[in-house]
Amino acid sequence: MRSIVVIVGVLINLILISCISVQPTQHPIEVSNTTTSHYSVININSSKVDPVFNSVVMLNRDVILTLDGDKNVATTLATGFIIRNVKTKKGKYNSIGLSVKHFCRDRNNKLKVFKQLDRKETKLYKGKVLYISDDVDLCVFKIYNTNANFTPLKLAEELPYMGEKLFIIGAPLGTFPAKVDGYMIRILNDDNEMIETTLPVTNGNSGSPVYNSHFEVVGVLIGVHKRFPHISATLHVSAIKKHLQETNYLRK
Repeated sequence: MRSIVVIVGVLINLILISCISVQPTQHPIEVSNTTTSHYSVININSSKVDPVFNSVVMLNRDVILTLDGDKNVATTLATGFIIRNVKTKKGKYNSIGLSVKHFCRDRNNKLKVFKQLDRKETKLYKGKVLYISDDVDLCVFKIYNTNANFTPLKLAEELPYMGEKLFIIGAPLGTFPAKVDGYMIRILNDDNEMIETTLPVTNGNSGSPVYNSHFEVVGVLIGVHKRFPHISATLHVSAIKKHLQETNYLRK
């Protein structure tokens, strides 16, 4: 009886993971008139495309589940953004980006990295996890052979002020690239490395760059507030710099 319960539990977990596993979208739908807390898929062919778009990627990582000796592959996803392009000794370029630890999980994990080129074409890159923070929900990843096709985002010098309008571009449920806006609420009282915003969180949005009207990153979107599900938690830019200061990932 106990073994039956265990098998049923594993099956339920497999079904749940499969339900949230999505493949990268190939044809974003144009939606106009973005409103607060409602996603709008970016019209990539527009001349007014948000410049942050060229810095954001959708990340996929395979998760292998074993049931009665059979291996099943599910896909988990997140968002990431580029902070540096690095020239190799062979004259090629790799790109360095930031995302969240709860997606990256372990150092050296292999990643599939998707960049939307236009409405009909998605480019796939290979990547891997370089660094996992011991203290906060932050990871660093590398994308191979990007030929400097990404525009690195600038990290803001100051934290956002209360009521400041903020934005994210992410991959909610695999819909990429999707942009939404919200507002800065406050720095969390119990954790001064996190800020609260009204930006919505959906599976796939974790790791999105939270940025201001000057297109400067003020934080990394982490997840939903523990007590208030309509409020999101963001690791702010000062904390990012603090936890990466002993690495060379932020150097130009």
